[in-house]
Amino acid sequence: MSRFDVVALARAIRLRREARIREGWPVPITPAMSRILERDLEYVPYRQRKEDRARKYAACNPAIGTVMEIADLLDTTVGALLGERAYRIGTMERRTIRSVLLYLVEVLDLDAPEVRGFQRPLSEGNVLKTVTCDEFGQRAAAATIPAAHGT
Repeated sequence: MSRFDVVALARAIRLRREARIREGWPVPITPAMSRILERDLEYVPYRQRKEDRARKYAACNPAIGTVMEIADLLDTTVGALLGERAYRIGTMERRTIRSVLLYLVEVLDLDAPEVRGFQRPLSEGNVLKTVTCDEFGQRAAAATIPAAHGT
């Protein structure tokens, strides 16, 4: 079991908050956020605290619900704040996903010439296909997907 690093969390919160401010989206500091930010040595509180009080009341192990609320305020994910590595999709998973997408393109006739309006690209090799969101929904609702073999 890995040890929780509240200092790294505090730094991630501070950096994300500063980025949001630069983007023009200021984020207020909540009491819970303040207690976590006290663990970051580069954090400058908006008001000075007595040294012993800052250490005494700084968060050591915040609840996941608290971190979720802070992540929501900062428009990010808990995983991003905790520094978790992104899930990596291997070659076999990519092949499976690609085969499912190609199957849907074929079954739902997503490359039909009458497709128009807002379009999202669907790549098939070097050919760029487009899918209209409304039409995709209509065709998906009307489509019947055959049962898998052996079921």
